[in-house]
Amino acid sequence: MVVPILLLLALSGLMQAGRSFSSDLSSGTLMSFGYLMLASYFAGKIADRIGLPKLTGYLLVGAVAGPYVSDLVGEHATSSLKFVSDTAICLIALTAGSELNFGRVRPLLRTLRAMTLFAVLGAMVALAGALFLMKPLIPFLDQMPFDASLAVCAVIGVALSAQSPAVVMALLAETGSDGPLSRVILGSVIVADLVVIDRKS
Repeated sequence: MVVPILLLLALSGLMQAGRSFSSDLSSGTLMSFGYLMLASYFAGKIADRIGLPKLTGYLLVGAVAGPYVSDLVGEHATSSLKFVSDTAICLIALTAGSELNFGRVRPLLRTLRAMTLFAVLGAMVALAGALFLMKPLIPFLDQMPFDASLAVCAVIGVALSAQSPAVVMALLAETGSDGPLSRVILGSVIVADLVVIDRKS
């Protein structure tokens, strides 16, 4: 585990030195992309060695290297790299959809229906209701009329109830899980996202 840690520290030092010498924004974006890819790889190795999912290492690199902690990857680079995250989300959604075997999921439809009802619609209502009850503590909501604040709380409840196929796919790929529980979780996340997207539209 010592080697990945040393490589990660050396890589961060090189990134800091490279930023101080380079003023070209386009080359800075490419350098940031390369740094994030390599740093995530080594952080994933470190997380795996200590018994955590590699995804934990990836998330920590993004949080620490981003503009709000160490600023190794600045705001311009993160906005310029947004197309990478958009492309990755599309690919993950396509992969999640292709992994969903309807023949194997069909016996679990009752479970999926119940999970969607309680985990998604129930979460929407609970979050919207909790936010509405906290209205006096939130200045912009407190200034709105009743019907407008109720609508805003409902929209925020829908947005907060969204689930992440990216996290589920990453964990399933890493653990190699392919049992009934994995199929239920993957199916519920896909159905939940479809419900949330339908509610938003």
